[in-house]
Parts: sequence; structure tokens; C-alpha cells
Amino acid sequence: MDKKEKLLKEKLKVLEGFEDILDLLDEDTPLKKGAVTNDKLADNYQLYNFLENEIRRLSALVNFFTKKTDNLEHAQTEMLIDNQKIEIIQCKKVLINHLKQPNQPLRKRIEFIWDSAFSKGPKGPRLNEI
Repeated sequence: MDKKEKLLKEKLKVLEGFEDILDLLDEDTPLKKGAVTNDKLADNYQLYNFLENEIRRLSALVNFFTKKTDNLEHAQTEMLIDNQKIEIIQCKKVLINHLKQPNQPLRKRIEFIWDSAFSKGPKGPRLNEI
């Protein structure tokens, strides 16, 4: 930068917006190089350490959710199936007892359908007789 050259108008148009930077280069001021402080190094280490721990944690979760565990010693499938069968039987008993009552609308409808379809007269079979 010993010599200053005159720039043509064409080159000035290209360099528009960079005048501030060119002025800095003309002033012979030394540019500061970023000094790394201990705080920045500690922050980088903490961030790196956190990311390493997070990778380990996520890998453990992936292994946990993707691999089938061998739980043959404590298999509960049969016990759960038996409990469900017992519960189904109990629900059926409650439902049947509820439907057996003579005042139920469902029973009255079925009785009406039965009587209208199969009775040939007043002496035909009634639903509650069967």
C-alpha cells in the first residue's frame, strides 16, 4: 500500500459499500486477532461435555426402546388372559341378569316380534313359555 492508485469510475461503482473497509486498510492500524480466553475455553468444554452426555443418554434410550427385553421369568401374558376371561364371564352374568327382568324394553320388543312371527292364534307359544 505504498502507492495510491487512482480508480476509474467503473471500479468505484464495483467497490461501492466497501469504502469503510478500504479506509481501515489505508490507516495502517493493526487488526486485533481474537484472543481466546479461559472463559471461552470453559464454555466450549461444558458444551462439548453436555453434548457427549446427551449422545450417551439418547443412545441408551434408543437401545431401550428398540430391543425386546427377555422377560420370560416373569411372563404375565397367561395371567392377564385369565383375568380378562374371568371379567368377561362376570360381565355376561350381569348383562344376562339385567336382561332377564320382565320390564326390560329389549325383552318386550323381542316378545312382540316372537308373538307376531310365530303365534298362529291366541294359543300359540309365548316367549316366556319357552
